[in-house]
Amino acid sequence: MTNGDKPSQNQKEGSQQSSGGKEEQPNQSKKVEFSFEYAKSNKEKVITYILLVLGLLLLFFNNMLGGLLIGVVAGYFFDSEIIYYIRNLNQIISGQEHIRYVVLTALVLGLLIAAPGIFIGAVIIAIFKQVLFGKAS
Repeated sequence: MTNGDKPSQNQKEGSQQSSGGKEEQPNQSKKVEFSFEYAKSNKEKVITYILLVLGLLLLFFNNMLGGLLIGVVAGYFFDSEIIYYIRNLNQIISGQEHIRYVVLTALVLGLLIAAPGIFIGAVIIAIFKQVLFGKAS
């Protein structure tokens, strides 16, 4: 070093920048650590998010597989509603608001034709969950 072994202004800035980078790394590792802790304690949510994102991405490339993934997640979370709708379809249609349920049934059939993977996955998982866990709706 020159000037009586005093660091120049550029050297001071460089040392401050390098120490600033070192301070960010522990902060980033804390964020990563927090993410892993969150994932460990919320496995169901994390798996759900991953499957939904994969399903949505696959819809662009492989419609059936993407629909199946989304349907599996939907069937897992809405199993009791799906089974209730299937079991009580006759009562629902013969109810007071007949036209609304006819339109709803036509909508469901139209979506089934347009995106069969979603419905197939949802119904399979809903039935599987009902049989496996024996939930009564």
